[in-house]
Amino acid sequence: MKRNLKLVLLCILCLGILPLSAQKKKKNKKQDKEVTYVFNDAGNELSAERLFFDGQREKIVGNIDLAYENFAKAVKQNPKLDAAYYEMAQIEQLGSKYDLSKASIQKALAISPDNIWYAQFYANVLATQSSFTEAAKIYHELRAKNPEFYDFSYREAYYYILGKEYKKALGVYDELEKEVGIQPDISLQKQKLYNELGEKEKALNELKKVYSLDPNDLEMKNKIAEYYIEIGQEEKGVETYEEILKQDPNNIVALTSLADYYSTKGDKEKTLYYQERAFSNPDIPIDAKIGVLYNYIQFFDKRKDDIQDAYTLSDLLIKAHPQEAKGYSIAGDLRNINDEPEKALEYYNKSIEKQKDVFSVWQQIFFINSDLKNYEELKNKTEEAKIYFPNQALVYFFNGMANQQLKDNEEAIKAYNRGVKMTGDNKLLKGQFYANLGNAYNDTKEYEKSDESFDNALEINPKDAYSLNNYSYYLSLRGDKLEKAAEMSLLSNELEPNNSSFLDTYAWILYKKGDYKKALEYQEKAISAGEKPSDTLLEHLGDILYKLGKKSEALTKWKEAKEYGEGSEFLQQKIDEGKLYE
Repeated sequence: MKRNLKLVLLCILCLGILPLSAQKKKKNKKQDKEVTYVFNDAGNELSAERLFFDGQREKIVGNIDLAYENFAKAVKQNPKLDAAYYEMAQIEQLGSKYDLSKASIQKALAISPDNIWYAQFYANVLATQSSFTEAAKIYHELRAKNPEFYDFSYREAYYYILGKEYKKALGVYDELEKEVGIQPDISLQKQKLYNELGEKEKALNELKKVYSLDPNDLEMKNKIAEYYIEIGQEEKGVETYEEILKQDPNNIVALTSLADYYSTKGDKEKTLYYQERAFSNPDIPIDAKIGVLYNYIQFFDKRKDDIQDAYTLSDLLIKAHPQEAKGYSIAGDLRNINDEPEKALEYYNKSIEKQKDVFSVWQQIFFINSDLKNYEELKNKTEEAKIYFPNQALVYFFNGMANQQLKDNEEAIKAYNRGVKMTGDNKLLKGQFYANLGNAYNDTKEYEKSDESFDNALEINPKDAYSLNNYSYYLSLRGDKLEKAAEMSLLSNELEPNNSSFLDTYAWILYKKGDYKKALEYQEKAISAGEKPSDTLLEHLGDILYKLGKKSEALTKWKEAKEYGEGSEFLQQKIDEGKLYE
């Protein structure tokens, strides 16, 4: 009965370990060694075995603490129960109790010194404590006893590398290479190690060894060319890339690498030559090309003189990838940053024809149309964008702006009220929504709602100079809350000194308060601050002069105002009759 019990224990224990069938083995007729767990029968009592089983059961269902308790009781009953020490070591390591884990696995190994699973776990524990050389030594012993398992050689070398003992790692790889011959994974690892040691020629030779296995392996030949350039043998590197292009004229790596190489050398002609060849190749991924073009944007100030080259490349990219929306969008970005908004807009519009769901492109279209005052187009684009981005606040912001500029304040108010609910944590945008609502409600003469909207905007951003100015100006026009208007206007002028429009607002508030002398002072400042006077500024100056009794001067200013624009609804009557009308 006890013998059958041992077999069951062995099966259960093997469930928690990595099978050696996954490891590399020597291909020969020699029979593989069997590696098993063996319980030492001496002094092994049934109660200890039962406790071990209980521990395994609790471990399987996730009761790790109870499992550990059972394993600990088992070794107390039978101190030679190595499998229980092994289980304890695993649990201790999971709990980051590395010293305890180390002590437990050492006990397991003392009882069963030839158990390769215990040894491997011990190496892992040592590595966890950064004892990489000691871990490597364990695998050295394991591969000496089990030469048919090549995985032990790889692991020994790996731990030597972690311990920065590169020469010892190379020694292990050399021994392994004698057994298995030239293998790409071994040679490439050796190449890295030789490079770390500064032995560049040996590192290069390892790459050549891999290439010798397959002279048609252009990927490896590219690595050789790259390494030539890295170690300063640039002529050989370029020569190797050119050899590759003779074999494969459209080789992606060779073309882009030569373009990058000549770029670092400042050879614009050759850089552009290889870039054009690469960009014309539809087999080269578009993202790699976009990365090159993005460099022109990122360093635009330094590369502004090369922008025409970037244009050429972007057009080649589009020709090679005509169905890719991102090709048109990067072409638009290049024109946009070079202050060619109309041309940029053409590319952005083509981009959204190809792909509708990239909001960043739509956003650029909104901004450009807004800057160009293409309000009808802005309205149409934002209406279309609502289909694809019904929850994007900016869509409604620009839609409201377009409608407001087109004098459709009712639609503007609808858009703003819907969009403000979508701003989330973007307080700056929310404040702008409320400010625009304040303007729109003022235009529809819904003054209470206008004031409430401006109050909301200023609660979010009390130093929004434009909201302060507009709010105070609207109050002054109505002759309402003039003290509050004066305070807000003064603050806006502090925030943005010498702003002609802001100075005009404060002058008009003083005018409404009857302080005509001070109003004149600020109105003259407002006119001086601007590049040229506007009809509004000149008409206001005429009104102030009239109140000061300077009627002829007032008439002169009203006439000048008419030359600059339409002015107020009373301007022509003031001129005709030489009298102030409000």
